Amino acid sequence: MVPWNSVEKGDCCGGFETITDGYYCKKCKFFVHKKCSESSEYIQHPSHPGHTLQLQRKANVSCDLCGKIIRSLAYHCEACDFNMDLYCVKYPPPEVIDVSEKHRHKLTLLKKRIEFDCDTTCRKRGYGFPYKCDDCDSAFHVDCVWHPSEVKHPLEYTTMDAGERVLLPWIHRHFMMPLNSQKKGYCCDRYETVSDGYYCKICNLFFHKKCVDKAPQSIQHPSHSIHPLWLQLNQNYSICNSCGRIVKDLFYRCDICDIQVDLCCATYPPPEVIDISKKHHHKLTLLKKRIDFECDAKCGKIGDEFPYKCNECDLAFHVDCVWQPNMVSKFEVNHSYHPWHPLTLLTGQAPEYSDGKCRLCGEKINDRFFYHCSSCNFTLDMRCVVHPPPQYLLDLKAHDHQLTLLPRLDSFTCNACGLKGDRSPYGCFPCGFMIHQECLALPRVININRHDHRVSRTSILGVVNSVCGVCRKKVDWIYGGYSCQRCPNYVVHSKCATRAGVWNGKELEDVPEEIEDIEPYVVIDENTIQHFSHKEHHLKRNGNGLLWEENKRCRACSHPIGLQSFYGCIDCDFVLHQNCAEFPKRKWHMLHNERLTLVTNKTNYFLCDACYRISNGFVYYQGRMELDVRCGSISEPFVHPSHPHHPLYHIPEHEYEFCNGCNKMKGYVLKCIEDGCKFVLCFGCATLPQVVKHRVDDHPLSLCYGEEDASGKYWCDICEKESDSRKWFYTCKDHRACLHTKCVFGDSSELMPRSTIYYRKKPFEVVLNNSVTRPFCRKCESRCIYPISLKMLGTSDAYYCSFKCARRFL
Repeated sequence: MVPWNSVEKGDCCGGFETITDGYYCKKCKFFVHKKCSESSEYIQHPSHPGHTLQLQRKANVSCDLCGKIIRSLAYHCEACDFNMDLYCVKYPPPEVIDVSEKHRHKLTLLKKRIEFDCDTTCRKRGYGFPYKCDDCDSAFHVDCVWHPSEVKHPLEYTTMDAGERVLLPWIHRHFMMPLNSQKKGYCCDRYETVSDGYYCKICNLFFHKKCVDKAPQSIQHPSHSIHPLWLQLNQNYSICNSCGRIVKDLFYRCDICDIQVDLCCATYPPPEVIDISKKHHHKLTLLKKRIDFECDAKCGKIGDEFPYKCNECDLAFHVDCVWQPNMVSKFEVNHSYHPWHPLTLLTGQAPEYSDGKCRLCGEKINDRFFYHCSSCNFTLDMRCVVHPPPQYLLDLKAHDHQLTLLPRLDSFTCNACGLKGDRSPYGCFPCGFMIHQECLALPRVININRHDHRVSRTSILGVVNSVCGVCRKKVDWIYGGYSCQRCPNYVVHSKCATRAGVWNGKELEDVPEEIEDIEPYVVIDENTIQHFSHKEHHLKRNGNGLLWEENKRCRACSHPIGLQSFYGCIDCDFVLHQNCAEFPKRKWHMLHNERLTLVTNKTNYFLCDACYRISNGFVYYQGRMELDVRCGSISEPFVHPSHPHHPLYHIPEHEYEFCNGCNKMKGYVLKCIEDGCKFVLCFGCATLPQVVKHRVDDHPLSLCYGEEDASGKYWCDICEKESDSRKWFYTCKDHRACLHTKCVFGDSSELMPRSTIYYRKKPFEVVLNNSVTRPFCRKCESRCIYPISLKMLGTSDAYYCSFKCARRFL
């Protein structure tokens, strides 16, 4: 394993994760936190005092305390077959707890495993170490009666280079970073802030500091006064019993009565009695129990919650239909961006006559509360009321002069990105400069995966008749964008350059650019090179190729040398196609936001993320992305013989489309961007060899791009099954043969013959299927028809015709 700095989930504990140090095994893709690796091998734990627990690798077993599945590391007692995950070791449940709101007696943690029926609302069967009541012989799951939030855990801080990470075990199991952000809070799902909070990078969750720090652990709520409600993080689909909305964040809950109240209703509880003469002529009382009712307000919908009830008329109403917070208090504000009238606090959906968006930031009014002026049709969400954007700012990166916020609905074109806007831009009146608020944060210098050099933001592109390097649409030269200092004609739209599938999110201004040696070989003489993958010997160029030799295969792409020029080792059988030898050691690729590295010594097979083919040749690798050299070498514009008139591009739209070659739905595709042309090609079809050799014919076979108007049936000469003439196939010179592309290659054609791979910890030899008598496949019990077969080592006749058969058999 190698030291690793990552945000990956640890295979060690599965409960809490780290943002920095750990150890990573590239072969197994196994990541262990450094903190977990330093855990003591033996411990004495209060939950299992009888024996010492030993740290072991365990998988797919349950923790005997919390019942959760253990992913990898656990503390184990061999004598009792007792397992405990690392999270429960850090936060062990107490031996005795007093949970009066859930049970009237004290509960004791049992020290032996038993079968029991949980006596809380879950009512599920359990087998483990439960909490037990000795007075009434009741048993409970640990998770059902105890949570880390019920004991006052101090915040755990650990100093790091990036700041302080914080663990809030009663809110979230992962470490989080203090963050100043405008993200919507997962805690309340309604308010947003531009200041303090906690952020989990792994789960992309943001919690407001105000909600987390100031929310009490338990409350007495007027809608449920008989028991306290405890703060919990919602794990399942739940409904707030006060307002009837879906709870998908933090909430207060009573496990005894199965009642939950979201943070908004906990902060603004409805009064027990209200007088709303405009809607009903009697006083209404908030019912303390859940009932089924038909709302007698305008909505008329069926309800199952705690309604307002008129005891004189025997009528019932949803809480939201008859009560709003601004009915019991003067919820009005005077805002600097709307000085003419006060803004009134409203709840629910925005009025029908409005566009349903905040005037300043343009976000949809999805929150429970917002402020509105009906006279001016002016709406602000809670974030912009509490933390409005500054009225004046001087940002020299965006513009040379002071900018002023114009809080109005007005169509404009942003000078930074060239796109239309409809509200509240920042403007400079002397220059006529207008900019979206979000475009103020555009980075200055970045790397994008479509270009080998850095690109820099410029206020005016100044390149006439140019097209964007990402979307391939026309760029208006009078607006801002990104351009390359080395390539004068390369420009990119601002929004295209900063898309999630193009930019890695790193600002590189003031970061010196490293000059790397990415050349794959050193030239010895006119016909001799020394390739970095084979430094022990020199490689000599053969410009004529071979007539065809199945045994001589390129070490990079694993395909036969064939008729192409190649480099061969003078002293051994190491061979590289000339094209494969020229692949750079590091490169940017359109399918990944980080730079890929060419790895030449991979010990086992890998699955290419673009074409889904199995290979053990060279691989372009970074993080979790692995591309074989054929897919990794594709760059834009890509010209394919099947579509010679227009080049193809990868447009990062994350949409599956039908490939014209295999007629299958694929995710990573190359498209023609010409109007009216819908040609699409997946990476698998784009990298198919144009000419191959197969034992069914003495002549080379050419790739045919389908025949839409073909009459009669086509039959594959390898599998002897019918072939769809609209899909691509291989054919001979006289067109007498028709071969499925799958039958020509199989699923193991990119595995090097005579190499050994490991699948499910069992070794297989990669064997050429070129003998006179073809072996029988142990799985499908038919002759192996593909050029590559797999033989299990240690056996004499355990052959598999494909990787698919080997996977199904084991």
